[in-house]
Amino acid sequence: MKKIHFILLFLFISQLISQTLMAGQQRIALVIGNGDYKTNPLSNPVNDAHLMADNLKKLGFEVILKTDASQQIMDDAIEQLGRKLEQGGVGLFFYAGHAMQSKGRNYLIPVGSRLQREKDLKYKAVDSGMVLDEMSNAHNGLNIVIFDACRDNPLSRKFRTASRGLSRLDNTLTGLLLAYSTAPGTVASDGDGKNSPYTKALVKAMNQPGLPLEMVFKETLKQVKKTTRGKQIPWFNSSVEGDFYFIESQNNLQTAVQVASAELDTADSHEHEFWNDVKSDPSKEMYEAYLENYPDGHYTPIVQIKLKKLLIRTSQLQEKTGKVTIRSNVYNDKVMINGEARGSTRLDLTLKAGPYAVEVSKAGYETWVHNMQVQSGSEQVIYARLMRQENSLPASRPDSSSYLTSYHTSGSNTIEERVTGMELIKVPSGCFQMGSNKGDFDEKPVHKVCITQDYYLGKYEVTQGQWQAIMGNNPSRFKKGRHHPVEDVSWNDVQTFIRKLNARTGHRYRLPTEAEWEYACRSGGKNQTYCGGNNLSSYGWYGEDWDKGHHSVGGKSPNALGLYDMSGNVYEWVQDWHVYDYYKNSPTDNPMGPADGSSRVARGGNWHGSGPDSRRRTGHNARKSRAVNRSGFRPDLRFNDMGFRLARSSY
Repeated sequence: MKKIHFILLFLFISQLISQTLMAGQQRIALVIGNGDYKTNPLSNPVNDAHLMADNLKKLGFEVILKTDASQQIMDDAIEQLGRKLEQGGVGLFFYAGHAMQSKGRNYLIPVGSRLQREKDLKYKAVDSGMVLDEMSNAHNGLNIVIFDACRDNPLSRKFRTASRGLSRLDNTLTGLLLAYSTAPGTVASDGDGKNSPYTKALVKAMNQPGLPLEMVFKETLKQVKKTTRGKQIPWFNSSVEGDFYFIESQNNLQTAVQVASAELDTADSHEHEFWNDVKSDPSKEMYEAYLENYPDGHYTPIVQIKLKKLLIRTSQLQEKTGKVTIRSNVYNDKVMINGEARGSTRLDLTLKAGPYAVEVSKAGYETWVHNMQVQSGSEQVIYARLMRQENSLPASRPDSSSYLTSYHTSGSNTIEERVTGMELIKVPSGCFQMGSNKGDFDEKPVHKVCITQDYYLGKYEVTQGQWQAIMGNNPSRFKKGRHHPVEDVSWNDVQTFIRKLNARTGHRYRLPTEAEWEYACRSGGKNQTYCGGNNLSSYGWYGEDWDKGHHSVGGKSPNALGLYDMSGNVYEWVQDWHVYDYYKNSPTDNPMGPADGSSRVARGGNWHGSGPDSRRRTGHNARKSRAVNRSGFRPDLRFNDMGFRLARSSY
């Protein structure tokens, strides 16, 4: 009995010390998975990224996750990782997707990059050396860089000097472990299941308690070699001094037990072997199997404590999450949940309780959209049924189809979309000073922005009649007529409208970027307080009683470009995420907004004051209607003073 008491006491102290060390050590990870390539798409990288991200979070890492990322998003995320590592701690970078080597340098391939010539890699791909530079500049002590890339890319065969696989990087950074899913100069497998053989094996090895860092990758090598029958041999190079453990508390636990009992080797050899199996798979089933076989075994007190804690954690998790299975009637589809790519069906997910917008899409099919509510402890199966898109009518029948949708009027300055009657005005390219140094925090600083290509923007806000023509309903709170702006639509609702409009018309309508919106509002970047001039009464409805509702579009004067109601009437959703200090780092040419966020930007103000109880709070509302004013709202929220107008590129 004294031995058992000593074990339990040492176990408590050991776990307390381990938890204290874990809490005091910052762990930061950037995980990127790219698979939605137009040429040679990959099925598993997005799944791999989610698997790795979820596992790292359980291991105490703060995770930055990016999937199907563009070059700009990847660059920004790598810089974000570097800034966080300047505070010290452990850094980890994981990339799954296409990668290439050229002239001794390794390039990670973003989604959406058009690589026609080898020299394009320098400008349209991401040099992996950027990751090492950020880590080197951070001086944080320990970094882990993992490339599950090198999938065989037929594009590399077009390039004169590009080679298969990745080249070996010189590890000159102290405290760095570089890991590749396959040896330099060779290619890796994408895998037949949901995950690549390398990522699957690596995650399993990471979760073995008490395994030093280098041993994690040696275990991964053995498993991948076995799974691929020797066709793929992972490789790593380390300059790490000392030991690092993804999970160290279990190792301390084992040490404590050894010290307390001092006679472990007296245990039955079969029990000892069974215990090793339990340590490698610390699950409810293994704990229960041990107790069934060894109810009075040497490790029974430990197992009982671990099992009790596991059941408590499982119960707590079930209270806050629900299980969702998503299936569809097509293969190689793409599932988006709340705007985030989650891979292809079939998907088995554990999601936090709350509302979700699910979209399942595939080229040639209409996007399937579903809103669901996940309840704590619930399980549900969702079946997505995608319908094939109708073929566009041939060009020889220009007058007989609702799918031939636009024609030009007034030269090329105006286009009209025939299904809804929406008019769009051409906005010429140009540069302007965006923002205000005298306004709110998120309006600063004033910075130069250039819109490098002409584009078209809606002459009016999208109306209730136009929404009805595409969606078959009218969600507006103030149903005042088909020429009034549609409202009470979320940013996510607008994306559904756009997809259906584009499927119907064959064009690519979209929300304007925030920079495009402000440039057009100010009549092509002029120094104007409101959208058209300095006298708001001439250009917008504002400062009225809340319950009067909005006005019919086009009731005030247009700005110099011929655009109506950009100040007042209803707020307008734009494409960008809302981040308060984004202007400090905004690029000059065609800024697209932050890579991610929790709120989307709305612009232009509305017809009333700050809420239902306001009475002609004119000053406040006039301020909200300024050309530079920015507001941020969650993309799933709906307001009866929130609408939108559409844009379309000129090419």
